[in-house]
Amino acid sequence: METRFNTRIMPEGPENSDPDLWAAAMEIASDGWWDWRLDTDKIRFDRRFYTVAGYTPDAFPENIEEWVARVHPEDLPNLLEKLAACRGLNKAVFEAHYRFRAQNDAWIWIHARGKVVERDSDGRPLRMIGVINDITEKKHAETVHRLSGERYRMVVENALDAIIIAQDERLRYANPSTERMLGYSREELTRVPFAELIHKDDRAMVVDRHQRRLRGESVPDYYSFRALHKSGKARWLEVNTVRTQWEGAPAIQAFMRDITRTKRLEKQLIQAQKMQAIGTLAGGIAHDFNNILSAMMGYTEICLAESGNQSPLAPRLERVLQAGSRARDLVRQILSFSRQRDDDEKPVEIGPIVDEATKLLRPSIPIDIAIDVKLEKETGVVQADPSRIHQIVMNLCVNAAHAMKARGGHLGIHLENLDIDPEDAERFLELPPGPYTRISVSDTGQGMTPEIVKQIFDPYFTTKPQGEGTGLGLSVVHGIVTSLGGAINVYSEPGHGTTFNLYLPQIQSDLDTRPGGRSELPRGNETILLVDDDQFVLEMTAEMLGKLGYTVVPRISSVEALQAFAASPQRFDLIVTDHTMPHMSGLELAQKVREIRPEQPIVLCSGFSPGLTESKYMAYGIHALLNKPVLKSEMAAAIRRTLDFQPAE
Repeated sequence: METRFNTRIMPEGPENSDPDLWAAAMEIASDGWWDWRLDTDKIRFDRRFYTVAGYTPDAFPENIEEWVARVHPEDLPNLLEKLAACRGLNKAVFEAHYRFRAQNDAWIWIHARGKVVERDSDGRPLRMIGVINDITEKKHAETVHRLSGERYRMVVENALDAIIIAQDERLRYANPSTERMLGYSREELTRVPFAELIHKDDRAMVVDRHQRRLRGESVPDYYSFRALHKSGKARWLEVNTVRTQWEGAPAIQAFMRDITRTKRLEKQLIQAQKMQAIGTLAGGIAHDFNNILSAMMGYTEICLAESGNQSPLAPRLERVLQAGSRARDLVRQILSFSRQRDDDEKPVEIGPIVDEATKLLRPSIPIDIAIDVKLEKETGVVQADPSRIHQIVMNLCVNAAHAMKARGGHLGIHLENLDIDPEDAERFLELPPGPYTRISVSDTGQGMTPEIVKQIFDPYFTTKPQGEGTGLGLSVVHGIVTSLGGAINVYSEPGHGTTFNLYLPQIQSDLDTRPGGRSELPRGNETILLVDDDQFVLEMTAEMLGKLGYTVVPRISSVEALQAFAASPQRFDLIVTDHTMPHMSGLELAQKVREIRPEQPIVLCSGFSPGLTESKYMAYGIHALLNKPVLKSEMAAAIRRTLDFQPAE
């Protein structure tokens, strides 16, 4: 039967006269034949068709209904439409892909081709023949490839990192993260030359590496640069680039991650390391400088006491003493700036702090900038760390001076009391009603636009050129003021300068800020063991205490002092010792002394001792801590207070 089937439909011609050759050729070309009689709806298949589908030749009746019943329902409409189109046109070739149910109920993919080979006298089709090929594996491969592409697109489209394709100096593709990272839509990104999206200081480097990589040259795979957000702000990006193909031409694929926050943290770390180094240097300077000041100020006080108030030297000696006090305050400000002193919020009167900051600022301000200082007397008391008040005044004044450095101008520093009533509360940044101290710092510089004013308190925002500012000053000022319960108001216009108004809430306090005259110093006749490794300080302090009536036993080292005390513990009514000394510190000396005599009174003096808190020195049995340089009045009061102390029963 099969031979007759094959022979009957074999094309005629002398070259095809061998039926076996024809059958072999068809076997090579396809996976089976089909022969459909349209006038009877009978369809027959070659044995290989049955083999492909897993059927035997007698598995189902050879009619079109049985064949249709095994075609996948989703593919049947398209298949019948193509068959109908082929039957209606002469010489038309039918071709379709469809799924066919195999014997094991699995779906196999069939690629079928055929044409009408017989028609009646009226042109109606009577017979179609064709071939089939099993393309199941090919379809599966296409599905895997399609799904892989879809998964890849899903990964790329949902990636947190920005992914771009750059070619011909433009972005050919940008995923949604790129849009979020830079603030542009995808259409905008692909329309703008990518060099315009790069910070001008990094543009040449990025473009050069892009072009060299396109040429196949070796360039770094990983590097960082600044991109420009649509808002104009710079964003630090870390990029990994690879050379690829896009529509048949070389292109660069880049994976970018926003590391702006990391860069900020790195800058903060570098700044912290700088401050730590400055602090270490400042601490060493403070210790030695305070010892020098101790001798200078101590001998000045001795000379002032001996000369008497009527001596022509007295006013001059007072000036020397005032200069020494300013030097002492300067050292403390340096330590505060380098964060070598802990925050110490306490009731303070701001006027003297602002006055001192202004004096410290004057040498660093260009001579063509005039400073106008107006400080209202008795401006109330605020709860604050004095060093922080000093810091905000310095920051605001430095910024004001920078705004006027091109043409000079006037720097105004005003301090005044202000009462805010409930009606004015909203006008003054919704501060609670009550008394406030207002610090105003103004300049006649270039001023700022409203857009810049909105950003000035943002960390790292700065209008200064590269290397002239970190952008941290005003954010620090804002943080300090708000932490104190205050507020900042800024008024600025381009070409008309800028004014910062700081409002700090006042508190009720018994703090007496009025200057007092010299009073009689407390005296005594007790015996004091005095310990200091600085010869000048030791001699000056011994002379000072001697003039106050005390018997002084000086020792240049803590080791010698311990030996003297151990030899006669009851001899000494008080020990006054330096803290930072070689071989044995003041705290260690106190500990060993109290092992011998637990009730021994001790006063500790320190030129610079970071971390030496009240709880710590009291744990060692220290009764009082004096910071060098120590004024005669401070020393006399501390000694008398310690000697007269009576512990509770």
